[in-house]
Amino acid sequence: MIENNQNKFQHFLITTFNIDLGLKPRETIVEPTYLLKRFQMFQDICYPSVLSQSNQNFLWICFFDSETPDIFKQKVNILSDWKNFIPVY
Repeated sequence: MIENNQNKFQHFLITTFNIDLGLKPRETIVEPTYLLKRFQMFQDICYPSVLSQSNQNFLWICFFDSETPDIFKQKVNILSDWKNFIPVY
């Protein structure tokens, strides 16, 4: 029996949206003004681009700081209606 190669691998796209990697002060990555700009770019450019990929054989794991303000967590929740998008806090 010949196996289908598409079943052998799981592909992941990994995004570190606003987790503490030591590149910015901790306070900055959860600050609403910073996040507003980040989310705007993410929603206008990044998310639509990945959503429109012709091959949807992947999971998009997006890491968010656990202290991300609730207003932004609500935005993430809406984006996670797409089954490929998996937010992790």
